[in-house]
Amino acid sequence: SLLRKDSDLTPMQEQSMRMVEASGEVLAAVVNDVLDYSKLESGSVDFDIAKRSLQDTLNTVTTAISSKASEKNVSLTTVYDPRVPEYIKTDHRRLEQILFNLLGNSIKFSKEGGTIELHVLIADGADHVCNGYKYGSSGGSSESESTYDWSCETTSPPLPMLRFIVKDYGKGIASDEFEKVFEPFSQTADETKRVNGGTGLGLAITTKLVTGLGGDISVDSRLGEWSCFTVNLPLHERPLDTSEGSKELSDTTILIISQNAEPSGPVSSKIAEYLQAYNLNTVSLSSMEQLQDVLPQNDPPVASDDRKYVCLVYEGCYNSDLYLGFSRKVKCSLLTFGPKFTVQETAKPIGCPLKYLPSTLLRMVQERASVINGPSGSPSKRQSLVRTGSTSNQQTFQSLKILVVEDNKINQKVMSNMLKRLKIGCFEIANNGLEAVEMESRTEYDLILMDVEMPVMNGIEACKKILAREGGHTRPPVVFVTAHAMHAHQTECSKAGGVAFLPKPFKIDKISEVIHSFCKGVS
Repeated sequence: SLLRKDSDLTPMQEQSMRMVEASGEVLAAVVNDVLDYSKLESGSVDFDIAKRSLQDTLNTVTTAISSKASEKNVSLTTVYDPRVPEYIKTDHRRLEQILFNLLGNSIKFSKEGGTIELHVLIADGADHVCNGYKYGSSGGSSESESTYDWSCETTSPPLPMLRFIVKDYGKGIASDEFEKVFEPFSQTADETKRVNGGTGLGLAITTKLVTGLGGDISVDSRLGEWSCFTVNLPLHERPLDTSEGSKELSDTTILIISQNAEPSGPVSSKIAEYLQAYNLNTVSLSSMEQLQDVLPQNDPPVASDDRKYVCLVYEGCYNSDLYLGFSRKVKCSLLTFGPKFTVQETAKPIGCPLKYLPSTLLRMVQERASVINGPSGSPSKRQSLVRTGSTSNQQTFQSLKILVVEDNKINQKVMSNMLKRLKIGCFEIANNGLEAVEMESRTEYDLILMDVEMPVMNGIEACKKILAREGGHTRPPVVFVTAHAMHAHQTECSKAGGVAFLPKPFKIDKISEVIHSFCKGVS
């Protein structure tokens, strides 16, 4: 999918590529965590705590789980709290694994054509309760000490928890088996293993990850009706103040346009509910013909100069002529939604709005409003800042020279594509460790990206020889890029002189981080 990202793709093709990429990422995470179970069991697993987009995490999980759900015709309903911030501080890869395991189990035990629910909420301290069985930092297990030390990051008064609820309406779980479901290699009944399969490791891994992040996990169920798993994680940001959203959009009306008879009808109602939570001015219309009703009854009809409109339109009822006529009379911007991405005039179609956190939907509306507010033909302040930073990085990266040591032709192409997208000035490829040693002796590189398992000479031996070279130009830092993800392999690479270890597969931002960390002159 990465190789297609620079191609001219339609929005629908881009969505398909994202599905392929997301599925591969989550599958790789599952394999890595199963292989790494001994580290989870001993409590020595490392957590990469960083502030990143919760929306991206949810998109990755829900996209990856969609194919599994479609096999049983199971639908996923998401319910998001408007107070949940778009960016949170946690280990997002571990959170992906937690949600993927819980949603996967819900689909497995759902009835054909059933529904599963994912709720993301803010849980205040008084609401931190469980009617079923709880395992975690605030539960009854003595083994559930948090691996990551949050003590240095606590604030006063204590912040609330971020709560994830996954519910299915399948066979349910007997109350006397609640504790058993969290045990490794254990399933609630022989029939479960025979009919649904699985190793019985999913919830055990999930529990270790949750408690390692300082949270707790609980289960409640009504046999024959439903099962509900709840995860509470520390929220080290203040919940979103819903009153703040209306300040930036005080002069803007959001027009939500869809036909009640269409599938978009209930969706539009939920969009209005989300946006109204931020005290925004919304108007729901059943057709684009009703745009004329929004205008003051002047002759000719002209809206107030200081009023702006963001038209959030379901693609099935979009009419370009009616929108063009409306846009000639008022200050407005277009944002369309729907599964087919058929509206060419919209800057960025958003598919189903309900897959987004309300805070993300709010940002999208704010961005469309900022296009109206800014001077004609000039980007907003936020857009200018982003572009300036990107240009600066590209200019810096163009001065770099990087050696890629990789024997697999496909991996060579993927890595080349990544470096081209980062605007690296020059990069060369060695097909094995011996070629790398010879090329490095002749050429000064800023960085070497080194595979481990290769013919002729492996990466470990090549790294040792490169760093042992005497005289000549400065020896470059060596970053190992390999599918070997176990701790023992990382230790071996470190002993050989590698400055970092990058397990495959990885995203382009990981390569960018490596370049920023180890290449001189890059800030």
